[in-house]
Amino acid sequence: MVDFLYMELIRGNVQLEHLNQKLNDDAFLNEYKAKYDNYKTSFLPTLLGKFLVFSGNLVYGHEPSYLKFRAVEIIARVPYQSWSSAAYTLLTLFFADENKALELSRVTKFARMAYACGCYLAPCAN
Repeated sequence: MVDFLYMELIRGNVQLEHLNQKLNDDAFLNEYKAKYDNYKTSFLPTLLGKFLVFSGNLVYGHEPSYLKFRAVEIIARVPYQSWSSAAYTLLTLFFADENKALELSRVTKFARMAYACGCYLAPCAN
């Protein structure tokens, strides 16, 4: 299973590296980011994001540090772990509905890959 996830990550890295190379061109970069230049988040995500940043600054200070980075990495894993846990619970409940079970198995694959990406950035706390 780990080899499969690693191969998926490598395939994604090739595409990401290709995009990174293309973004070195200023014209392509401007075209790429123009799509979201005027994007405004809604009230609730803005409020939650500001609260998270305020809390991190209150506990770890305003200066960037490894401890602040580590805390954000751990906090960021929680949704993926919750998503994966909920998907497996639903998969168990819907085992009789094969189509629904297959759909849920794709969700768990995404959650595992997202969690694995976070573990490559900072060591997993298993």
